Amino acid sequence: MIAASPASPENEGGDAPLLKKEASILKRFQSLRFKTIIVLLVLFSFLSAAFMAVLLGVFPYSFIQVETTNARDSLSRCLRAVYAEFDNLEKLLVNNAAWVRT
Repeated sequence: MIAASPASPENEGGDAPLLKKEASILKRFQSLRFKTIIVLLVLFSFLSAAFMAVLLGVFPYSFIQVETTNARDSLSRCLRAVYAEFDNLEKLLVNNAAWVRT
């Protein structure tokens, strides 16, 4: 047996529920609620992408700059402390060298 197509005269009354269902779906797509949800989803997607771009692109570069600056400052303080200790040790050795000669 061949099934009746939706446009055939045998199935004339069977299209009504299908058309109502399609009209209901179309009505949902045209509703203000649906449009608002779509706009909010698109906005949220763009903002998420922008935040991820900043998080992955700008922050690591800034973090590297801050860490490099802090490392240079720490190294200069360390070198000043080592040179100061070297000068103190040199003075101590010069003073004690005089005692060894006598």
